[in-house]
Amino acid sequence: ISNRETFDQATKFAKGAIIGSGFIKHLSEIGSGKISEFVGGIR
Repeated sequence: ISNRETFDQATKFAKGAIIGSGFIKHLSEIGSGKISEFVGGIR
């Protein structure tokens, strides 16, 4: 799960999803200062 689209696909079949690679990529590129922005983009 790396973005809103893949999150939406996964949650059609499950009650939740683990956002792994997209979150790690966000941390490495932008840092931890904008985590809430990343999460908001998924929701």
